[in-house]
Amino acid sequence: PPPPPPPPLPPPPAAAAVAQAQPPSPPGAASVPSPPPSPPPAAVSETFVAVGTESGHVLLLRPSCRAVACEFALHQSPVRGLLWASPSLLLSFSSSGGGSGGSSAGEAGGGTWRNVVLALSLPEGDVRELAPPRGSEAAPLVGLRLSPSGARLLLLYREAPPRMLDTRTAASVGGHVLPTLPPASAVEWLPPLSATPLPATPASRASAPGAAVASAPSRGSADSSTPDAPAEALLLTIPDGSTVELEVRGSRILARRSASPAAVAPGLVTALARGGQWLVSGSAEGAVCLWHAAVPEARRLVATHRGVVRAIGFDDADQPTQMLLLLGEGELTLWRLPAGPGWELQEPASSGRSPAGRRP
Repeated sequence: PPPPPPPPLPPPPAAAAVAQAQPPSPPGAASVPSPPPSPPPAAVSETFVAVGTESGHVLLLRPSCRAVACEFALHQSPVRGLLWASPSLLLSFSSSGGGSGGSSAGEAGGGTWRNVVLALSLPEGDVRELAPPRGSEAAPLVGLRLSPSGARLLLLYREAPPRMLDTRTAASVGGHVLPTLPPASAVEWLPPLSATPLPATPASRASAPGAAVASAPSRGSADSSTPDAPAEALLLTIPDGSTVELEVRGSRILARRSASPAAVAPGLVTALARGGQWLVSGSAEGAVCLWHAAVPEARRLVATHRGVVRAIGFDDADQPTQMLLLLGEGELTLWRLPAGPGWELQEPASSGRSPAGRRP
């Protein structure tokens, strides 16, 4: 059985990255201590918050009491990001190097980088390299995007084309297409059309099959190399305002370029997030676009007039009802998603700012 939780801990120094299980959430900053090592939890039925530190360790916290359940020494350099692939599988990555004077993945510049992606299985505590290092790389790793099926992982690099891996074999996917793509301002997997759509009027049900961004047949079908690797689609926005849709079928990637898709906000897209069947995008001008994969009438374009949209999050990964926007220089606004015909987007239910006006 797991040891009894320690008493609540006082506020400690800042850590490098944070992710939350059930549902997953994007990495951010947090303040946690570095406790002595302890065994992994006996079960993963409860909710944990995963925290990455500058020392390369990953902590699992119980948010109810701010207690550390366990600690894993995984990386030899600071943890730069975390992603829950499932309640029992946590992905983490580190990036070190950058030449003279640059040891942080957040710094620009030349030099070479060592990027490492690890998968931590719970409750066993087993660790494996999901993306084995390729030696010296020209750009630091800055993000991970797991496909809806969990069969593919997209690795995002700073000012460099992305890389895609098969999570079951760690083999590269689409090696001839991805290196030719320009650096993207935002990237997200598109909602699977096989998911259950929102309630719709008879007219919208009749037109729902044409709601996909591109006229690709049967996205999410079993037309791939293995039955458990369905066809999926990915959307990349380019700084010039155009977009690239990638359809992945087995080990093949098909790319389609669209000049002005209805699925994203106009202008320079700075944030892109998928929640269930919703795809929400934000622009540098403060515009927010809501697009539903199965109901064309649900599309809404709203001008927030509050500065650049920096990040988008949902209250639930599969069936979201609310979205959280990070705007301007640290303003947070909570919006309720449309729930049925009419599809009106109400004014934010609440808003606030990060401490001292700083961006989270």
